[in-house]
Amino acid sequence: MEERFHDNGVSYGAACIAPGKDFNWTLREFLGQEPAVTDNSPLAKKIAGELRARRINHGYAPSVTAMNANILSVGDLRSGIILPGGERIYRQNDMPGDAIPVNEGSAFMMSAGGCPVIIATGKAKTGDKLCIVAHAGRDSLLDRRLVEMGERSRRTESVVFEIARFAKRHGVCPKGMTLRVLFQMDPRCFAHELGNKQYAFYNTNLVSAAKRYHEQACDVRGNVAYLDLGWLIYGQAQVAGFGNVFTAHPLPYDGVFGHTRHPNPHLRKMNLVLVYRT
Repeated sequence: MEERFHDNGVSYGAACIAPGKDFNWTLREFLGQEPAVTDNSPLAKKIAGELRARRINHGYAPSVTAMNANILSVGDLRSGIILPGGERIYRQNDMPGDAIPVNEGSAFMMSAGGCPVIIATGKAKTGDKLCIVAHAGRDSLLDRRLVEMGERSRRTESVVFEIARFAKRHGVCPKGMTLRVLFQMDPRCFAHELGNKQYAFYNTNLVSAAKRYHEQACDVRGNVAYLDLGWLIYGQAQVAGFGNVFTAHPLPYDGVFGHTRHPNPHLRKMNLVLVYRT
């Protein structure tokens, strides 16, 4: 699945590449902090092929598992991993973050099990163009400690608000920006049981937290709440003042794309997501 866009003078492509029957796009293989050459790695060869096909020399892969809503600079990702053919992936696992600004000729990349990606583009009065790409998992959008305990664990509740803050600091008004949401899992897969003894308190609070931004961000049916990350991001983007917000249809519930709650256990895997400037 791949699309190309031209928003606010920024041309970019976005691809979600499904796993295979015996293959998973997990980036765990590249957790080392030291630069490495990976000529003998099947995963490295496949990633290199995907980058090369799009004429991408540099892929930036922030460590997103912390879901901390931070925006990193490309300079923060200092560990360069050399792929077959000379392409490079840059990571920095001791500096986690959800988002980075992406420049021409480079790409944001992540392995995703159903979390959507946000692409925010805009132009400053100086003419400078801005493109911020973000992983948007549940806890990237709703501060978990705030949901559970009523106190913040970070500066802003959501990576959406952090993008707006970053844009303003760089002379770009959110009202003139375009924000797109792509590749989220089908909400029918993202069930939260309200009667679950271990998570009932969190899940109940999660419903209120999500609906605070948009009524359709959480669909409660009986004793189960289905979280719709697309509507949640849309509602937060409206609060943050983004002028143009587009959310795409979710990935197929039971198709070839992997996600952590796929009805087929063999597809509870990661997709490779690439967002690249052209």
